[in-house]
Amino acid sequence: QHAKGKVYPINDKSTPNVQEVELLNLTPLTPQRLTGRAGSVYAHVSGDPSYDEPQDVEVEQKAAPDENGDFLYEPSASQPAFNDSFAEVNVYYHLDRMDSWFREKQGVNLDYDLMVVVNFGPDQQAYDNAFYTPWKGIHKHAIFLGQGWNDDFSYDSDVFLHEFTHFVNSTAISLSNGPIDFDQYGLVIMPGAMEEGTADYFSSTVNDDPIVGEAALGPYARDPTEDVGQCPGALFGESHEDGKLIGTMGWAIRTAIGAELADALIWNTMAMLPNSSTFADVAKGIKAGAAALKADGKIDEQKEAKVIAALTDRGLDKCPRFLDLQEKKGLTSYMMGLDFVGELMGGYPCNQLKKYLALSSTFQFKFKPEPGATSVRFKVELDDVMGGGTRNWGVYVSRDTPVLFGGGYNDPPKPEQFDHKKEGITTSSGELVIDANSDPPFDPKWEYHVVIAHTNCAFTRATITPESSDEPIVIDAGVEAGADATIPPPKDAGIPKEAGVVDAAPPIPNELVDDAEITGGACGCRTAGAPASKAPWLLAGLAALFAARRRPRG
Repeated sequence: QHAKGKVYPINDKSTPNVQEVELLNLTPLTPQRLTGRAGSVYAHVSGDPSYDEPQDVEVEQKAAPDENGDFLYEPSASQPAFNDSFAEVNVYYHLDRMDSWFREKQGVNLDYDLMVVVNFGPDQQAYDNAFYTPWKGIHKHAIFLGQGWNDDFSYDSDVFLHEFTHFVNSTAISLSNGPIDFDQYGLVIMPGAMEEGTADYFSSTVNDDPIVGEAALGPYARDPTEDVGQCPGALFGESHEDGKLIGTMGWAIRTAIGAELADALIWNTMAMLPNSSTFADVAKGIKAGAAALKADGKIDEQKEAKVIAALTDRGLDKCPRFLDLQEKKGLTSYMMGLDFVGELMGGYPCNQLKKYLALSSTFQFKFKPEPGATSVRFKVELDDVMGGGTRNWGVYVSRDTPVLFGGGYNDPPKPEQFDHKKEGITTSSGELVIDANSDPPFDPKWEYHVVIAHTNCAFTRATITPESSDEPIVIDAGVEAGADATIPPPKDAGIPKEAGVVDAAPPIPNELVDDAEITGGACGCRTAGAPASKAPWLLAGLAALFAARRRPRG
């Protein structure tokens, strides 16, 4: 059950000297292969899980022991290398290490069937990425580690530990259905960000190193010590970027109370969250866990205050599903466009996606008029940040309850239960007025919920401003003339941004992270006990409409 192997302790950049270690928990086989308590390690032979059925993807356990029963391979001297058994050995060591950490430190039952595939590169072409996906082949779960042009993702344990956390999240707690999802309230992105943030955090804490992927990800390595802003202004819709709010929170808590307590606090909080949870739910769980630690004498008031500061510094405690609007000031948040979603799905054009998919604003907003008000105007301004093109969007308002969405496989998700609407807007400005002449008429006793639904191509910054008045509102007849200027998207670094790839997506450009315009007050959370039922138009279902280009789930 034990053998020796040569590995990189962390990766080939930060720990470049290969060390000889024990490979623990191997399963006795004849002949012996790298199969153990945590799963089996294979080399990729042929096939592409993005397109092919599992039975058409060929893998093989190539690494074999020497006459002493050991796996003492040397790393490849050049990349890409598609026949590299050192990669199998290196990954088995870190597979068992991470599996043992979850079992022994967090008490997680990991009796699941996992295979890990190294040297992955369809048609012997380099693949600069890695992903976890449920599997229907000889194993039930799979992690594919790309053989990059210059770096082997199997050589960087940060990448593998990150992917292994996705595997654990998927099998043990099921936080997310993917990077983008929908439910009865519209777009759901925070669970995907939690997936990425916790994967970054646990990768970092197990390796005792805050940088995630300094070897394989290069300039896209993520640093849980950096300043990433606050929610909602730092929430963009790209799960890796949004996940930095969770990853940096975790590292700040670890710094405040130590790795052992922080790891358990963060894991136990995430394990208790229902599907479609929000950052506000995370904050609520962390606060409750910190209070319990203080009651048990494990931390003092000063350390508890630092834990809470890790939440408030990132605005997580004020980031639920429904955001309060402040009259005259309004609130700004980012809104994904179909160009962006098309990139996540592998390069589909906006005009094609419009046939099958509509999007909503990241949040629903709520506003309570003054008691003496006689009307309310909701003004919306859209500013293109990436991309451009024509617009088609609408504003939907519901009295005292959220706007509810419906739809199906052949019917894009859209608002179905609401009281007021203004749709078919093709300019960058729009407004919806509710007064005595509206049906139903304005009544200040109601709290009004607002959401934007659209098929816009551009990634935009949306500002919603409510104006309530005790005087009649005059409708502004002025509209913008002409098409808005198109802003070309920035060039990426050639790293795929697929729906199923969960690691190396490029970060949101720096120009998006300026939240100086973001204003807003305290938020109320209504999702902690909300039903977690899923509408049938999840992107996993949408992908079935493009059966020729299936993508593994991350």
